[in-house]
Amino acid sequence: MKYYVEESLSNFQFWSGGKDRAELLSAEQLDTVEQMLEEIEPADGWSDTAINDLFWFEFDTIAQWLGYADEEHLEKDITQNEMEEAQEWAEDTSTDYNALFAIAHLNINDYACTNEDGEEDCDWDQATEDFMDWWNGMDDIDQVEEYRKYQ
Repeated sequence: MKYYVEESLSNFQFWSGGKDRAELLSAEQLDTVEQMLEEIEPADGWSDTAINDLFWFEFDTIAQWLGYADEEHLEKDITQNEMEEAQEWAEDTSTDYNALFAIAHLNINDYACTNEDGEEDCDWDQATEDFMDWWNGMDDIDQVEEYRKYQ
């Protein structure tokens, strides 16, 4: 016997891993996922098991529908846009020497120098390179968390 229920996804009774992941989403996000499910709905509709399994085993797909790279980024609320903003911020900061020394904990004395005539002759390009090496040594989640400290 088959019977069909028309109900909002926010009222769906998830279980096991599907429930854990569904609880990560706001009502608005569930509405967005519901719209996506309607767009790709199979001819015979969605079964409750198929819906729960999508949340349980394919949650990265759902995260991507919501603008996140994967479940981990969704949990930390790090969107693709914010990752791009963080990268732009790092590139802008890489030539703000006072900031980059403080942020990356670089020692200014490693770059500040004077030449034989007593004039300042500093290797700021190396400081920029070291800052970007420090930045690129982090994964994108750590980069965004670092970026958030200064916003």
